[in-house]
Amino acid sequence: LGIPAPAAPALPGVLVLLVGFLLGCGAERPSARPGTARAATAVGATIADLSGVNELVASDIQFTTDVLDQLFVQLLDEQADFAEHPATFAPELARSYDWSDDHLALTFHLREDARWSDGVPMTAEDVRWTWQAQTSPEVAWSYGDLKDGITDVEVVDPHTVRFRFKAAYSHQLTDAIDGKILPKHVWSQVPFAAWRESAAWFRDHLVTSGPFRLAEWRPGEELVLVRNENYFEPALPKLDRVIFRVAPDAATHIEQLLAGALDFACGVTPSDAARVSNRKDLRVIAFDNRQYDYIAWNLLRAPFDDREVRRALTLAIDRQALVDTLFRGYARVASSPIPSNIWAHDPALTPLPYDPAESRRILEHRGFADRDGDGVLERDGRPFAFELTTNSSNR
Repeated sequence: LGIPAPAAPALPGVLVLLVGFLLGCGAERPSARPGTARAATAVGATIADLSGVNELVASDIQFTTDVLDQLFVQLLDEQADFAEHPATFAPELARSYDWSDDHLALTFHLREDARWSDGVPMTAEDVRWTWQAQTSPEVAWSYGDLKDGITDVEVVDPHTVRFRFKAAYSHQLTDAIDGKILPKHVWSQVPFAAWRESAAWFRDHLVTSGPFRLAEWRPGEELVLVRNENYFEPALPKLDRVIFRVAPDAATHIEQLLAGALDFACGVTPSDAARVSNRKDLRVIAFDNRQYDYIAWNLLRAPFDDREVRRALTLAIDRQALVDTLFRGYARVASSPIPSNIWAHDPALTPLPYDPAESRRILEHRGFADRDGDGVLERDGRPFAFELTTNSSNR
């Protein structure tokens, strides 16, 4: 998230709310948890439908990303251990990797038991071809710039692939592993130039490598995932089938959950959390997202080009009241653009307080005062007024 403001301990002029619920919360029936004896099938609801099965040309929405994470594997799997230190990576398609002495070559050693859902072995050829698709100007993947530092991906042998880099830099590993590995033996039938017009073809010719397969997809209605019997981890998944029912109204999800028609619902709002948590047969699961809400001031326009004015505006906003009123305790006022649940956050930082008196003092020092008694500050005869642009449904 880009914030057009200079770095400063108090982050002047930026309304920052670390949101840990709206997208980072769900509710479930305890008996439907993976691993329980009864939980062969789980039924849930989603607001957004799947936007496609090929991540390089599908719309970048969270639900699509979550589903594709279950359908396709990556070279390594990023772990959720980023609170105390930079995230680590566990083996996935690659069982191990090693660097050259000059850090310009990264070699991955692939599992030999990995297979696509149609039984065809996954090989280094899939990895190289995926990189070619990711960097193709005709495909125009939204995150293609992540591969800018990579000059080539070499097939050493069927289960060894080597990435070569222009230079050594801090995030070579994450650049190399970003993105799902795609099935060359099937999808290479479509030239890259036709990918953006071939969404239906990819769906009809889908082979997967993750714990699930896509068994059924009725756009706008229902999505069904079933166990991939060729997945290389035989103990996973712990569910045989997951059904997502598409309903654009989140309130409908809650009513269906309370009525027993659903096993789980994602994106439960803070206002609905109390209703759900009061039920003994339901459990609310809340966790922090690595995200925040904020106001970005245009530094190319006066008076927002003045750091002290931006500081005054933050002091004038009761951010804790926003957290308490809108998020019902499922958020925190943040103190920097690095969320507090990430290792790089400085715990010594504290949020700017709500201090209207100090805000007015700063603005008066910057020449803004209510000289005509109409309740509006002005400077040089112009009222301090501006438009704030946001999505219309943003509370």
